[in-house]
Amino acid sequence: MNPSPSFLEYFFASIIDFITKFTLSGFLDSWSSFYSTLKIFGAILSLILIFLCIYAEIGLRNVEKLEDEHERHLLEHYKAHASGGGHASSNTRWLKIIDHINSKSSSDWRLAILECDIILDEMLSKMGYHGETVSDKLKAVEPNDFTSINSAWEAHKIRNAIAHEGSDFLISEREAKRIIGLYEVAFREFKFI
Repeated sequence: MNPSPSFLEYFFASIIDFITKFTLSGFLDSWSSFYSTLKIFGAILSLILIFLCIYAEIGLRNVEKLEDEHERHLLEHYKAHASGGGHASSNTRWLKIIDHINSKSSSDWRLAILECDIILDEMLSKMGYHGETVSDKLKAVEPNDFTSINSAWEAHKIRNAIAHEGSDFLISEREAKRIIGLYEVAFREFKFI
């Protein structure tokens, strides 16, 4: 004979069954709603990020076009003036430096910086500064006589790092062009290129 369930057993079993069904279905309903909202938010965020990537790519291409035009303009300017003036050899060497810095090879960028430092050394010697090294000559310069002395120093320090570290010295194309620009400021101050 099976004992019949008591009222208390029946009551507690009904409560547990109700809580289980309510909690599980409530959880699934709220999770489903949350998941749907999350999908919509993710889709909107993805579209925004895709738009920003496309916008950045377009901007980057415009900057690259402007840089190419500027470099082309500078190269034409240097070629036009390379044969004139008393510094024709410096101008010819400067054109080679421009070719090196416009290369896609980091070894060419380092070479361009080393070549600029050689021109800086020659320029300082022609200006009457003496010393065994470029650093010695730069130390002898009066800041009032050479307004771009800080540019020359900064560029020369990078040259020293390249000379000591060689191909281990990592430099970006942008930084290499910036360093060449520092040399250019010094060369232009004294109309050496």
